[in-house]
Amino acid sequence: MEVRIENWELVAAPENPYQAPEIWPLRLQGEVYGHDRFEDGESITTSRIVHAEGKFVRTNNNEYILGEPSEKYAAWYKEKHGVELDADSPFPYNMED
Repeated sequence: MEVRIENWELVAAPENPYQAPEIWPLRLQGEVYGHDRFEDGESITTSRIVHAEGKFVRTNNNEYILGEPSEKYAAWYKEKHGVELDADSPFPYNMED
């Protein structure tokens, strides 16, 4: 079953309380659909992202297909990078294991 995350954004969050903010791993936050542990539309924050390519993201625990990003994240992305977020390849680089 495909697990999709909609209205998503990237967030940095510590893995322990002593971790310096500049090395916090990236996670997805958004509304999940098709997940066996959550109701459709439930807001979640994933475990750390370990690989991302195009619309496919793998975390420590699951694989997700990215739907639409949140308007807030898309606006931040445009301001930060000077271009619109590419819906088919939303990461500015591929994240490798």
